[in-house]
Amino acid sequence: MSSARSARAAPSRSEAEARDKRGAGANVLGGLLVVGLSIAGYACVRAFGGAGARSKDAKAATTAVVVVDSVVKTLEFEDEGDAEMEDGARGVEDAKLTERAIDDAAEAAEEAVISQSSSPRVSENIPHSTIAAKESVTTKISPSNSIKDSLPAPLTPRARPALKLEVENTSSRGATFVASLGIDEFSIGRGKVNALVVESAEASTVHASVRWTGKTWEVRDLGSLNGTYLNQTKISIENERAPGKWHKLQHGDAIQFGERESSPKVTVSFFRDMTKRAHEALSLRAVVRAAGSKPNGSEDRILVECPIRGNPSVGVFCVFDGHGGFVAAESARKIFPEVLARHLSGKVPDEKGARTLLERVFLETDKIMGIEYEGCTATAVLVWKNPRTGGLTMQAANVGDSSAALGRVSVSDKSAHGAKYLTPEHKVRHKEERDRLNEAGAELPPEATRLYGLALSRALGDKFLKDQNVGLIAHPFVSEPIDVNGTTDNAVLTIASDGIWDVITPEEMYDAMYDEKIDGCLHATAQRMVIEARRKRSVDDISFIGVCLDI
Repeated sequence: MSSARSARAAPSRSEAEARDKRGAGANVLGGLLVVGLSIAGYACVRAFGGAGARSKDAKAATTAVVVVDSVVKTLEFEDEGDAEMEDGARGVEDAKLTERAIDDAAEAAEEAVISQSSSPRVSENIPHSTIAAKESVTTKISPSNSIKDSLPAPLTPRARPALKLEVENTSSRGATFVASLGIDEFSIGRGKVNALVVESAEASTVHASVRWTGKTWEVRDLGSLNGTYLNQTKISIENERAPGKWHKLQHGDAIQFGERESSPKVTVSFFRDMTKRAHEALSLRAVVRAAGSKPNGSEDRILVECPIRGNPSVGVFCVFDGHGGFVAAESARKIFPEVLARHLSGKVPDEKGARTLLERVFLETDKIMGIEYEGCTATAVLVWKNPRTGGLTMQAANVGDSSAALGRVSVSDKSAHGAKYLTPEHKVRHKEERDRLNEAGAELPPEATRLYGLALSRALGDKFLKDQNVGLIAHPFVSEPIDVNGTTDNAVLTIASDGIWDVITPEEMYDAMYDEKIDGCLHATAQRMVIEARRKRSVDDISFIGVCLDI
């Protein structure tokens, strides 16, 4: 990667060595010799991994001066694992960078490098990074051994990043809110009026507020009972029920509602917002509910990302039901959206749908996971704005026995909801799947219900079994594309693990939505489904997603 400079001069021998070792250049502005530090993300990763991109005598590195010209310079970061890393946006609009601004920016860059180093094949949701200043800015940086001091400070982005908040625990685990262009302020809390609903007694009805200032995203407590913590530091006012001060949010931050270790926790991430007009991005109301059946927690994981990173017209909703532990489901939750976004490349599926796309994403996710002795089901529903019809189009895919269903609500005739499964279950006990397994060499008798102890015939993970060539595969079933009006159909999508579907049918679920105590409310429906499943002796983990398909 190269960086344009407005003027150049021949550097001294020591400066040339520094330039060769750090991959930067030198220039003169107004007679002042300046060493520009332009370190690519690839060089960052290699430098901190011990590769040759960093000089051996970095401990004695000299003080450098960075000049940011008035021309916008964009830094693009790549790693050698073919995953793109675009560093976090932290910095300045003003003429001079303060010491604190440098520290904040460097810490964000350090988190990005560490995250990329630990998982080289899958990048995090790190926003695009650019260098921009209205006037030339001169800043002194004293490099040292630490990542913080060795990296150039990432500065203000060219456009505001989309903010993604995700609940990491409690019965709302997996609940997500994405704030794209047009959403400048919203609230978080237990009440249904909030953009992000956190189902927990520790969260106040309206607990905290988040806003975009024009430069950064910020959060503050709204006088909650149990307080708000940002990265374990209390930001609410002590012993006073009054709104607190605003605090800047950074990629990787954790917002906690309450002081206990088990208190609701929400993670913060940013990604590039490709929305061109305010409120253009796809935004669908979704409710999740998670209920574990084991003392050590649920093995299920939920993924909701609407819109998906880098694509304002597409959303994805998934349930991953783990077996043998939670590792496979957690891995799939992180890898699947990354692979999907890369294959979409910002585009919307055409009139033929997304069959090939979904098949590739399932298989590639399984390959990247590479987990030997744990696995999980996967049910994913892709929803996108259809430019041809002006409504929505959706397509479902799955492996295993978690499933998706579709029906209508808010119609006078209760029997007219038309509830139906969108995906089948893949189990050894089904003749079609058992025959396929036998053709692959499993040698199962007609009465068999398990494959080496596993009831599933398709799954993500379980690499050890797949290597035995007994027919266990990650190739998904993919439904036909389904067009939804989006304004008059009153369609509701539900995705759930077998903890619900083993004891509740789609007809029973959509019938419940007409109960006068529920009246079509997805929050009440989710709670009713968990209670009903337990009443019917379901002992498995429960995961539920309900999505209103209206725009």
